[in-house]
Amino acid sequence: MMEKKRAAKVKESAPAPFPPVCVNTNSDLNWKQTRHIGCRAWLWSRPEVWRADSTGNVVQVGAVQVRTIQEASTPTVYGQTQWYHRISTQVMNINGQVAGMKMQGSGACFTPGSSAPNCAAQFPNLIPLQSVDKLTDQPEGGVTFIQTAVTTPGQIAYSSSEITIKFELAGATKIGGVESKLWQTDYIRCDNALPGVTSRGCVFFRHQPTYAVSRTGMLSLYAAHLRDALKSGLPGAATAADGPNNTPLRRLTDQTLRTQNGDRACPSRYPRPKTPVEHECDEYPFRSTWQGARTAADANPNTPWTARTHDWCQIFDNLTPIGVTGPNGYSVCMIPKTHNGGGGNDLLKFYNDNRIIEKDGYFVHTY
Repeated sequence: MMEKKRAAKVKESAPAPFPPVCVNTNSDLNWKQTRHIGCRAWLWSRPEVWRADSTGNVVQVGAVQVRTIQEASTPTVYGQTQWYHRISTQVMNINGQVAGMKMQGSGACFTPGSSAPNCAAQFPNLIPLQSVDKLTDQPEGGVTFIQTAVTTPGQIAYSSSEITIKFELAGATKIGGVESKLWQTDYIRCDNALPGVTSRGCVFFRHQPTYAVSRTGMLSLYAAHLRDALKSGLPGAATAADGPNNTPLRRLTDQTLRTQNGDRACPSRYPRPKTPVEHECDEYPFRSTWQGARTAADANPNTPWTARTHDWCQIFDNLTPIGVTGPNGYSVCMIPKTHNGGGGNDLLKFYNDNRIIEKDGYFVHTY
């Protein structure tokens, strides 16, 4: 499967309303992520108000329960390294003597493992001082824009942002529990290292996305080969229904190695059918992965790394048997040239949209 270069220029965009995945997120401490959006919601039962009683003992006299929703979003367009981190808050419950309770928030950014951040936060005082002592209070949230410094070709930078919410109450002996709360995003990677694309972008790089292809669409035979290859036990299965091997594929960007993967998987001795339409040899795992036919074999010199095919694939070769299963090796199939070329373009679009760079992991799903 051959891939063509693709580049694009688009305009910057402002934050949209909270997406449903954020609004419907359960209240826990875990971030729910795609490649471009991360959300976390938490029903936070703090702060607690403590005052001295008539005997001088400091006792709790009230508490506020606040639910927060956070979203961090990276641009889905080419050319941007500005992303945002925002938060909304809602008073869910009040208890006891909390009259006069106020909150405010601020934002900042940092670079993991470094005291010198490669990013800058715009609008760092994002939540103004406001009341949170009534159930009718709907505190104003806010957004911090983070600009990550990525300029030179090949450059990769990591950053994160944090929002600090602080509560205060005049006259309280202390505000117990958590007086201030730090909300931090997962690390975000911004890069200028996407092959064939000269513009920059940012993603939640720890999220491994899924490349999905329809078996009833324009690339049906390309998808059918992916289905059979995955079901035979080769890596990359997004779900158990796709196949038994859920080891992610890893992108390979070196053009020489990619060509070697393709040449080994699809040798010239395979006849390419010309009727009723011109066919090409399609390989899986893709030549643009480290699990490709040549690079995987080189990484496993003591393990047989052989070809397999399927009963409909029009490959009749003694060294390429039908019905082989297991995680080692690769699958080949003759499919129409339009399906093979279209599949390559479709995979490249997936790489670019998700900023899949060298050794990034991903899965494959057919439906």
